[in-house]
Amino acid sequence: MKNLGDAVKRRRNELELSLSDVAARSGVSAAMLSEVERGQKSPTIRVLSHIAEALTCSISDLLGENRMSGPRLARAKSHKRFIDPESGIERVSLSDELLARGIEVLLYRLPGGEDTGPFAPHRSGVQEHLTVLRGALEIHVGSDVFQLRAEDSISYAANASHRYRNVGKSVAEMILVIDSTIARPGG
Repeated sequence: MKNLGDAVKRRRNELELSLSDVAARSGVSAAMLSEVERGQKSPTIRVLSHIAEALTCSISDLLGENRMSGPRLARAKSHKRFIDPESGIERVSLSDELLARGIEVLLYRLPGGEDTGPFAPHRSGVQEHLTVLRGALEIHVGSDVFQLRAEDSISYAANASHRYRNVGKSVAEMILVIDSTIARPGG
C-alpha cells in the first residue's frame, strides 16, 4: 500500500497540513497516519474514508484512480479494488471517467454479517444514492435506520455519519453513487 501512503502524504503536503492536523480532522491517530504514509499499515475502508474527508478528497483520489477524458472502455479486471483487511469488505471503483466531474460509482461486496463501521460525514452538498443488487442491507444515515433488499434504493445527503451492514449470511452487493458536483469545498 506504498502508493496509497504516498498519495496521503502528497495530499497532506499540498494542503500544508501536519500529521497532527490530519489526525485532529479525521479522528485517526497521528501514529496510524504515519504508518499509512510509510506503507506499513493498510487502513480499513472506514479509516480511509475519514482520512480522505480530512484531506478534502475522495477515497478514489487517494487510491490513484485515473481521471481521463474521452471514451474509455473499462474491463472488469482493470477496475481498482480495495479489500478491507479486517472485514473482507470489497470496494470496486467503476467510474474512473466520472471522477473528474465529481461523481463516483462504486460496487461494494459485504460478506455475511459484516458492517462497514461509520463513514465520516462528507462535506455539505455531497449526495449518495445506494442500490442493493443482492442480499439485504441495513443502512444507517445519522440516527435513521433503513432495511433494504435486492433492487431497493435510497438517496440521502451524506453530511451525516453513515454505515452499511449486511444483515444476511451470504454476500450482499450494492452500487453506491457519490455525487460531489454541488458540494462546497471544505464545507
